[in-house]
Amino acid sequence: MNRRRSFIAPLLIAFTMVASAVSCGSTDDKAGAEPAASACSRSQGKVELTYWAFGLNAQKIVDGFNASHPDIHVTLKDVSANTVQQMTNALKAGTAPDLGMVAYSDLPGFRLSDGLKDISACPGIAETQAQLVPWTWSQVNVGGTGIYGMPQDTGPMALYYRKDVFDKYGLTVPTTWAEYEAVGKRLRAASPTTYLTNFTSGHAALLLSFMWQNGARPFQYGKDQVTIDLAGDKARQVTDYWQKLIDEKLVTTTVQPFTPAEFKGMNDGTLATMLGASWLTGVMLANAPGAAGKWAVAPLPQWDPAKPAGANYGGSGNVVFASSKHPAEAAEFAAWVATNEQPQKLLTSLGSVPPSLAALNLPGMDAKPPYFGGQPVWHVFRDSSKVVDTSFQWSPNMTVVVNSMSDAITNTLKGSNTLEAGLTSAQQKAVADLKTRGVDAKDGGQ
Repeated sequence: MNRRRSFIAPLLIAFTMVASAVSCGSTDDKAGAEPAASACSRSQGKVELTYWAFGLNAQKIVDGFNASHPDIHVTLKDVSANTVQQMTNALKAGTAPDLGMVAYSDLPGFRLSDGLKDISACPGIAETQAQLVPWTWSQVNVGGTGIYGMPQDTGPMALYYRKDVFDKYGLTVPTTWAEYEAVGKRLRAASPTTYLTNFTSGHAALLLSFMWQNGARPFQYGKDQVTIDLAGDKARQVTDYWQKLIDEKLVTTTVQPFTPAEFKGMNDGTLATMLGASWLTGVMLANAPGAAGKWAVAPLPQWDPAKPAGANYGGSGNVVFASSKHPAEAAEFAAWVATNEQPQKLLTSLGSVPPSLAALNLPGMDAKPPYFGGQPVWHVFRDSSKVVDTSFQWSPNMTVVVNSMSDAITNTLKGSNTLEAGLTSAQQKAVADLKTRGVDAKDGGQ
């Protein structure tokens, strides 16, 4: 099922890990042979490209490219609903577009199905790497071999906190996860109806982001093998931490993300903090208007303050499908979106932090939204993006991974298992699923 809610879709649609990671679609079946990376020469004459994407500014981005590239014309099709399924069906039917906008977490699944073109040899692509935030390049470099897309938008994370609530109870903004827990304890002692934040089955993908920040490697690519390890030392440190917050009742376990109940908590201050990506700014503005001026943004709490680490939640890239007859021109469009100031301005206006190093210094990054009391919040997200680890990869079957993790969290909240035990079971399910797809998969716990 697709978890996107109609009342927040316009704001979240460009940052699709939450929705796509649990979408109904899969890329299980082979979908055509991938052309060799060397076969990427420019076409003669004017080129027509088809592009399947979504988002409030998608058409504006396409219009900007068309206006500046008279020899290439891109036609957009909006695939906001069931994005992965639509693309998967088109690949199977041989009707895939030249380009598609996909979540970073979905990209390896399309790669597994041989649905993507390796664009590393396309004109100008190699030079693009130096223009991008390093971790975003690694998101399209699946398993370290080939380039299967260009970054478009990102969702670096931060700590959102209610200034008024912190002031009322004399709380100090936490800089470490230990301090964050201590804030939760003081808060609950002072106000039994106020929670540090919420944590439910809908936070599985967010839990992976916390693992990313801690240096966990739940998905690793070896030579012709994928290892899944959701319960390794670094991952277990994260799950043990959240298990403690659950056991101590510092977090509410009944308020699902992106629901009226969560928005109420944002509005009335019963949720004192939120741990979210840059795009959460827009969600708050649209759905918790009564809290205007009461929220502020701080860096994500750290495990080791001496080694600052960021995390990312969401984001997408533009891929070239293997069947494209014009891969060089399609790759040119994808690289233009990743690096050009015009599309990056449009994406920044929606809460994205640019993947382009140059675009990180756009004037829009200095904005001081009144909702956040005039704080230059984008500086926090920009700094977070600069310290996101470059080696984090996604499994080719993230739908199964996230659904299994969600089940594990549900069972934990019911008291039938711990998070550690549940995620150990989840990784076993994910490994078994990959094996049924013909992938040499390994359980990291064995």
